[in-house]
Parts: sequence; structure tokens; C-alpha cells
Amino acid sequence: MKALKELGKWIQPQHLSRTAINTLKNTLTEEFNNGVFLDDFFQKEHINALQKVIDEEATYEECFMTWKNNEPVSKEFFMGTAEEDRFCFLQHINGVNPEFRKSNHWKMIQGVPVVLPVYISSLS
Repeated sequence: MKALKELGKWIQPQHLSRTAINTLKNTLTEEFNNGVFLDDFFQKEHINALQKVIDEEATYEECFMTWKNNEPVSKEFFMGTAEEDRFCFLQHINGVNPEFRKSNHWKMIQGVPVVLPVYISSLS
């Protein structure tokens, strides 16, 4: 499959086998809001570039969710909600800081279909 071949440029092959994908799918669908940790997920040659983009070059859109809402809520609403009712705070990459627009790292990852959420259980 062409899509798996393209993903193989970024993702370690052990995560792209039919068995691995089915195991991951089953794990994620067994119970509501399940999560997984994947060791050695990215190809080694891309890890440093991805880390630089995440740490320095990317801009982010904040997304706040509560257990009672199925849609994002404002930060004010989220912070005003009891901590046990807060579901998550995510940051989605939505662009690049202007000073890094010509970065080789940024050019390399543009168009890569990977979402890099940051989960924080509570905010202070």
C-alpha cells in the first residue's frame, strides 16, 4: 500500500505491520478514552527534527475539553470547572513561528499526517 510505504519513511516498521495495527486498534477500542505508549515509534533520523519543531518552531492552538461537553470549551470555562470534571488540555500544531519559515526541519515535516497532542492532567 502506498500510504504505508509513505508512513514507513517516518515510522518504524514494527508499528506498521497488520498485526501491530490491529493490536493497537483493539487496545484503543477496548474501553473509552484508552491511550497507548509506543516506544521507538519514529525513524531515528527524524526524531531530532521533530523535537526541534515541537520545542521551538511550531505554533499551537489550545483545546480544552470537559467530561460534560463533547466540543472544545474556552480556557476560562475549563479553568472554572471543578478539576474532576476537566477532561484534557491539548495543544495542536497549527503553524510555524515566522522566524522559522525557512527551516529545513519545518519543510521536512510539512504534510506529515501525525498529530502530536500534549496531555496535561491538570493545570495550575
